[in-house]
Amino acid sequence: MQKAGLLKVVTGAFLCATSAMASSTSSGTIVAPIPVNNGLIYFQHNGSRTTPPACATDPRWIIDTSTTGGLNMYAGLLSAAMAGQKITVYGTGTCNGTTSETVAYFSIDILP
Repeated sequence: MQKAGLLKVVTGAFLCATSAMASSTSSGTIVAPIPVNNGLIYFQHNGSRTTPPACATDPRWIIDTSTTGGLNMYAGLLSAAMAGQKITVYGTGTCNGTTSETVAYFSIDILP
């Protein structure tokens, strides 16, 4: 017999985020995605977050859409937001010149 539970679908570019300072979140919903003209997508997430790196003084996350991987992550983020699905976010531990941590990858929680 199979147990019912959450199936996690992982989307995004898998980066070697070996930094001990990278943060992650518990499962939660996407709040206020903000695309800006430099190719970055900022968004907030309402799941609880582990301690972010020192550069992340802003509680938002960023995705760089100037890369194919970033565009794919943004498509997954929008799909999850439109469907009202929860996600779990994993950071790189870097901020790439911003005050928000860059997303390494995230998983979309899909109910069985």
